[in-house]
Amino acid sequence: MLLYSKWEKMLVLLVIITALSMDLLDMTIVNVAIPKLMAVFTVDINRAQWVATAYMMSVGIIIPITAYLADTFGMKRIFIASMVFFAVGSLLCGLAWSLDSLIVFRIIQGMGGGMIMPLAIAVIYKIFSEEERGLAMGIMGLPLLVAPAVGPVLGGYLVEHTDWRLIFLINIPVGIVAIMLAYMVLKEFEKYRVALDLPGFIFSAAGLAGLLLALSNGPVDGWKTPYVVYLLITALFLLVLFILWEFSVRQPLLDLRLFSIPVFCCSVLLSVFSIMAIMGSLFLLPVFLQNLRGYGPFQTGLLMVPEAVAAAVMLPVSGVLVNRINPAFLAVPGMVMITYITYCLSKINLHTGDTALAGLLAFLGAAMGLGLMPAMTAGLNAVPERLTGQGSSLLNIVRQVGSSFSIAILSSVLQKSQDVFYIRVAEGINVTSQVAVDFLPQAACLLEESGLAGVNAWEGAVMFLYLQAKIEALMLAFHETFGIAAFFGFLGIFPALAFIFLRTARKFGEKNSKILHF
Repeated sequence: MLLYSKWEKMLVLLVIITALSMDLLDMTIVNVAIPKLMAVFTVDINRAQWVATAYMMSVGIIIPITAYLADTFGMKRIFIASMVFFAVGSLLCGLAWSLDSLIVFRIIQGMGGGMIMPLAIAVIYKIFSEEERGLAMGIMGLPLLVAPAVGPVLGGYLVEHTDWRLIFLINIPVGIVAIMLAYMVLKEFEKYRVALDLPGFIFSAAGLAGLLLALSNGPVDGWKTPYVVYLLITALFLLVLFILWEFSVRQPLLDLRLFSIPVFCCSVLLSVFSIMAIMGSLFLLPVFLQNLRGYGPFQTGLLMVPEAVAAAVMLPVSGVLVNRINPAFLAVPGMVMITYITYCLSKINLHTGDTALAGLLAFLGAAMGLGLMPAMTAGLNAVPERLTGQGSSLLNIVRQVGSSFSIAILSSVLQKSQDVFYIRVAEGINVTSQVAVDFLPQAACLLEESGLAGVNAWEGAVMFLYLQAKIEALMLAFHETFGIAAFFGFLGIFPALAFIFLRTARKFGEKNSKILHF
């Protein structure tokens, strides 16, 4: 472990928070800008969505090789290179002259962005002692939980009131500051001479890229679409080859034997289920507010700010507590709260007040801050120090896949449920039903007062009745989909409970190193 003064450690944390904020904010900002890009480049949603998909694929390709690059060329050098790639990619995206050029530049940006998170975690584990690590990880987690709330606010404002190019160009000054600070503050870490596991890299890169692409496009194009089915089969085949290959070579790209460490395995499972549950609020709720409430991106983002503030307050608190109590006493209440509040979100409707919704989100943010980082800290503490980079990369790969898988499942369920519920609701409101008898005359009178003729007013009332049926069906679909997100949270309670019976100290990580012959 390199020796850093207290002030140097604070500056390192500042570098990490700046780099992560730049990366994570950009991911959420771009999602808000998709409709604007469709209008600017005159393309449909399928083509415009590649701006987000290309970035995700690039991240999937680069994360598996991140640990090798850091070990071989130096963690400081690669960390700075990741920010340079991201900043240069952002500049090129801001100067893009067509959608195709923007997609290419997003790939460059993703090469940098994909390395930032695993390297940031590895840097913290190299610099901070075990006693300091919990608080450092809590502070580092602020961008992870705050960015999804702040991103839509910032992105919505930039897209609605300025030029869309600013969503990329805003990264340039932030990136320059982060690169300069990293160059001045970070010391180079120990390097390890290992051979590149080229087959492992090819299998993992192609498999992860194909899987993320299929998960991204499946809900839009349909899971039975030939190319989606082909992508899923090919990706799963390549990932199975990757697993088999990694267990057969002496110097694997990612040592999957880390999953034989119980604490690390539970930490990964908890991270996956928690991020899948959290997508209920981060993905579903903005869709609900914009599609059913008619809120804009900016207003939606403002409503989600309490979630970010509560998470920001709780993260450092849980970071301090993790060194004093068993992680289970933080993770279990956190996951229970996440599950319960996500279930409560399955009961909201068009009449739910913004204050009540903001209160639920504040409790959810507190639960996220309470349960996530302590478990992650304990899991990486159990990894031999030599393999911290690999453990961080594995954790981020699984987190990325879990996030994409959750969005894919929730999107598909929302679409399918809406169709099913619409048929069910529409069957109960035919023109002879009591609902129609009560509703249609009043609606027709209102339309006649607005200037429509008798027949046209009646037809308009019928159309309005079925529009209400669609709204009701969509509301029921949201309820069911939030219930699935809550079920993901329920599954996360079990690995959280397992921490009660597991040893989580760094000395256990050293024992793992001897047993596994790392």
